Amino acid sequence: MFFLASCLSISAQNNLNIICKQNGNIIELRWAPNNLNAWRYGNNFGYKLERITIFRNGKQLIPVETVVLANPLTLKPLSEWEKNADDKYFSIAAECIFGEKNSVSGSSPVSIYKSYQQEQNKFGFALYSADMNKDVAEYMGLYFADKTVKKNEKYSYRLTFASPDSLYCDTARTLGELTDFWVKPQPEKPDVFFEKNSVQVIWKNSYDNKFVGYFVERSFDNNNFVRLNEEPIAVTKSSRKNNYYNDTTLTGSETVYYRIVGIDSFSDESTPSETSGVLNSLPITKFAEITSATSTPEGVKIDWKFDDETEIAHVTGYKVYRASSHDRVSDCLTTITDIKQKSFVDKHSLTDNYYFISVFNNSEEKYNPYPVYCQTIDSIPPVVPNAPQGRCDSLGRVYLTWQNPNPTDIAGFRLLRKNSEGENYVMLVPYMLTDTFYVDTINLNTLSRNIYYSLKSVDSRGNQSELSSDLRVQRYDKIAPQPSMISNLELNKNGVLVSWNKSVSKDVESYLLLRKLSKSLNFDTLKIISSEEKLSYLDKTAEPGLEYNYQIVTKDGFGNCSVSKQKTLEVPNLKETEWQLKNTKTLSSITLKWSNKSETKQVDKVLIYRKIDDTPLHYYTVVKNANEFVDKNLVIGKKYSYRIRVVYTDATETQLSNEVKAEM
Repeated sequence: MFFLASCLSISAQNNLNIICKQNGNIIELRWAPNNLNAWRYGNNFGYKLERITIFRNGKQLIPVETVVLANPLTLKPLSEWEKNADDKYFSIAAECIFGEKNSVSGSSPVSIYKSYQQEQNKFGFALYSADMNKDVAEYMGLYFADKTVKKNEKYSYRLTFASPDSLYCDTARTLGELTDFWVKPQPEKPDVFFEKNSVQVIWKNSYDNKFVGYFVERSFDNNNFVRLNEEPIAVTKSSRKNNYYNDTTLTGSETVYYRIVGIDSFSDESTPSETSGVLNSLPITKFAEITSATSTPEGVKIDWKFDDETEIAHVTGYKVYRASSHDRVSDCLTTITDIKQKSFVDKHSLTDNYYFISVFNNSEEKYNPYPVYCQTIDSIPPVVPNAPQGRCDSLGRVYLTWQNPNPTDIAGFRLLRKNSEGENYVMLVPYMLTDTFYVDTINLNTLSRNIYYSLKSVDSRGNQSELSSDLRVQRYDKIAPQPSMISNLELNKNGVLVSWNKSVSKDVESYLLLRKLSKSLNFDTLKIISSEEKLSYLDKTAEPGLEYNYQIVTKDGFGNCSVSKQKTLEVPNLKETEWQLKNTKTLSSITLKWSNKSETKQVDKVLIYRKIDDTPLHYYTVVKNANEFVDKNLVIGKKYSYRIRVVYTDATETQLSNEVKAEM
């Protein structure tokens, strides 16, 4: 079937398809109707081809430039076709177009269907002939070579029927341009297989190259190739993915090479594909047969027999396989290329061994499906496994996992458990575990914080390994730690110093210092302090004239918490500092400026504090050698408040300054 009409990815409702390609400084165009009725219509009225220039020198043209290249492009008269009667593709197309029309005898559905099928066949053969010879396509009005194209221009080609009532679905388009990087397409490299005295050549279709047919070429030196098929192998709906060719003309044993040449809808041949070679070998006619498999101190010795005198021209060597059961996939133990050798020692045999043997050459392998069994004596313990991994959840479930260090030798595991380091391990379950996971259930209401697990590996003969190293799993803790208590609230010149005592519980992980205004309902977290740090904190953000409640939350590693009693402290109003803070606001920043006309000390640095909306005031940044700061780290819709604290070179500090506010 015509590839251009049947294989392009377009809307099924279109009646026309068009493609183009560069050929030197020419853009060639090929098109075709999609169905029988469109073909008849095009033969009657011809086609109108337009070129629309949309880009020039990298710039889009507005408006575009439209040129009519041909109107109409029609069938050449029969007298012109008769001049090329010696060409088979001209003859086929002419017969399909100008031959005797089919007459429907009677009006039965069968006769109507037969007539329709004959017309469909003519349609298909005519378009196939156009694919194989672009001159035929030109005679059919299905080809045009645009020789007036220019570089640095991009075109859209528009094709319609040359009739006044051509519809939207009768329009086909394609894009074209001249480029210096055009590469001639190349088919996929073929796969070749020797099979029953013939070579099967298989290759994939390349949709990007849009080949409509292929030639298969063969060589015996990978240099001089001969074409095997006189007519191209056409791409049909049944061969959209893969194409096949069966070469049955080979004789003798030799290496042969194949390559593929594609032909496109412009009847142009492609660059040949990469080559693939295969040794054309004589078929293997006999099996090798294992005669014995005996366990020895060195391993299992396998002996076999094979008629090497009559098969020496057919066979390259032997392959010995081993499996743990007769129905499992075998592992290839060795490949032997000395056809006179008929024994092998398996030095790493299993307890249960099933041995297979095959004979092979470069193109096939003949596999003896009947195994020979050999059992070896095993008294060696399997390898010691690594300690399992595990965790305990809040319901007392312990999830244990481990790895099998040697699946070919280890059949399962024994899982053991104990409640303390000083105890002996006992078997957790009375049977061997064949999986590498287990879920245990333990009691959480006990004074023992940890539980211990260990593994033994067991082979198929019942030999057990030594114990693995211990896994210590901490029981999930549901009991909150003993609360810590605030021991002191002290007001100094730098803020409020909060101190608390250490909890008596040993599993404390951290302390949370909370603070709120006495009239507020919710606490804010001032600081999270590790149990290893100093148990005090200086709150520098407490504001004069306000009363605060402080509280300590004691937290263990499982998230259990206990809360201390609240302690209250009122921060008195201090006299107003002589440092004055002012601010100005722009659309994207807030500028802070400070001054003190009567200050005599030398300033070391200025600490800036900020709060956003109703959050607590907190340290924000430090400024040195400046009397202003521009804050650009702002969010629209937020309210900002600022204060400063001046630090002198003698390490003394002022109280917090007056508060300034701004809203973005």
